[in-house]
Amino acid sequence: MNKSKCPICHSEHTKKNGRRNGVQTYKCADCGYQFRNNRLPSDYVIWQMYQENKQTIKELSRTLGASESTIKRRLQNIDLE
Repeated sequence: MNKSKCPICHSEHTKKNGRRNGVQTYKCADCGYQFRNNRLPSDYVIWQMYQENKQTIKELSRTLGASESTIKRRLQNIDLE
C-alpha cells in the first residue's frame, strides 16, 4: 500500500482524517500534523522549472494546476545554500 508520508516528520504512521473540499486529509500519528497529499513537485523542482526551463510564474501556474500566489510562495521558500 502506498501510504502518505508526513511532510513534517516524514513518518509513514499516518491515517485518513476526513475530507476537505473534496480532498482527502491525513493526520500523522507521530507528530499530530494534519495535511493533504501534496500534488505539487518539491520546491526545488519548481525552482528548476522556473530557472532552467525559463518558465514564468504564470506558465508554471498553468502547467502545475496551482495558483500564481502558491507558485510565488513556493519559490520564496527556496533555500539555495
